[in-house]
Amino acid sequence: MDLSGKQILITGGAGLVGSHLAGLLAPDNRVVVADDLSKGTRERVPDGVEFIEADMTDPADVAEAITSDVDVVFHFAAYTDTNYANPRQLFEENTEMTYNVLERMDD
Repeated sequence: MDLSGKQILITGGAGLVGSHLAGLLAPDNRVVVADDLSKGTRERVPDGVEFIEADMTDPADVAEAITSDVDVVFHFAAYTDTNYANPRQLFEENTEMTYNVLERMDD
């Protein structure tokens, strides 16, 4: 798949994996990173990449990030917890994020 010239949204793009992908795609595309900065850092977002502080559990934030001119979405936003104190909550929040992103993409 040729991604050249596309507008690409990367959720969780201030994290390790998302920021690396943003850097790889930025030279040939308009890349937008959406991240709530709960795990990632603003400093990881490459220069020249648009940044939106957005929580993917909030449908309004998702709507702000996923506009009609977005061609491709890479969804990396997720909460991780190494002690798994409340794995059910972790699962529910990650599922909610994915649902919100898919629902907005469908619109």
